[in-house]
Amino acid sequence: MSSIHRILAGAVALVILSLGAQAARADNDSTYSKKLQQDLPVAADTQVTVENMAGAVDVVQGGATLGVHASVVAGGGSAADARALADSIRLDVERNGKQVTVHVHYPVERYSSYQYIPSNPSNRHHGLHILGFNIGHSSSSFTYQGTRVHVYEGKHEGVPLHVDLEVSVPVGLNAHIDNHVGRMHAEQVKGELSMRNGSGDIGARGVTGSLTTRSGSGDIDVADLQGPLDVRTGSGDVKLHGIHGNVVVSTGSGDIQGGDIRGDSQKLETGSGDIKLDGLAGDLKVQTGSGDIGLRGLSAVKQARVGSGSGDINLDGDLSALEQFEINSGSGDISLTSAKPPSVHLEIHGSDIGVHWPGLRNVETGRRHFNADIGQASGNGRINTGSGDVVLRP
Repeated sequence: MSSIHRILAGAVALVILSLGAQAARADNDSTYSKKLQQDLPVAADTQVTVENMAGAVDVVQGGATLGVHASVVAGGGSAADARALADSIRLDVERNGKQVTVHVHYPVERYSSYQYIPSNPSNRHHGLHILGFNIGHSSSSFTYQGTRVHVYEGKHEGVPLHVDLEVSVPVGLNAHIDNHVGRMHAEQVKGELSMRNGSGDIGARGVTGSLTTRSGSGDIDVADLQGPLDVRTGSGDVKLHGIHGNVVVSTGSGDIQGGDIRGDSQKLETGSGDIKLDGLAGDLKVQTGSGDIGLRGLSAVKQARVGSGSGDINLDGDLSALEQFEINSGSGDISLTSAKPPSVHLEIHGSDIGVHWPGLRNVETGRRHFNADIGQASGNGRINTGSGDVVLRP
């Protein structure tokens, strides 16, 4: 056996021994679960806020009352310890005029570190994997109830305690759901909804009304939304499908993909990642720091600003409504495909330029530039690439 193989074998053995020790320690611990709930009558114009530290949160459409149903999961060295820890959780309700806040109270005066083991873990895995074991972990630090706390996932540190929530909201309610650590999901909600967490994926299906999501790090997945959408995540992929409303999407690093997005305006930005969407209607502002952009099935686009720091850009669809557009790539090819081109004055800068649209007038060409009028030239279009080719075809 070579020295490198001996080192790897030793490392794997240490990992397995460590995991075995942690598993044995976990097996000696007791777990206690309990249910809590608040069912509150609220007026239609009430603004509701629900706050939780760690756990999974599901938001569903309810009846005439606001329902907050909590599943408390606590651990300890004995059954009595686990039950005592679970009993320290309560649901506090505060009413202030037309504002109602339901706060999950944790014992932060006694414990500042918490271990979160999801009751229903997602398929998403983080950290280093050896022989099928996930030996990575993540931690979050933030202020909760005026105290600095730490929540650990995948690491045997802190008291094992979390609270899963199901929040049922009446039709038309203005609801804000804050969950610092853990996944969030909304289903068939009708009203103004805001979901925010520091770490965790956020999903929504069948929402009617405006939807706002904020995540420090997590994927966002939204489908079948009737209303405006505002998505921000520090790092994570964004998937969109069936969005009928104006869209604003921003991710620090991650891909944006999906389709059937129709509204007056669509603003999509990622610091590093590809943007691939099929079926877009409305004015466009699309930007990636490093990645490819592919937009298909375009229609009813009057204004477009599309840019990539380093990547190819492809636009395909009905571009005849374009009045103003600017398409830029630092180093990538650019192609536009439309059976009926826009009526614009066109300026192109690139390496190899091929314009095959009909109706060109006043054509001027040079080594790296191309100018022409298309149709009545009532608008303006600019295409620039630092080191790439440009092709415009019907």
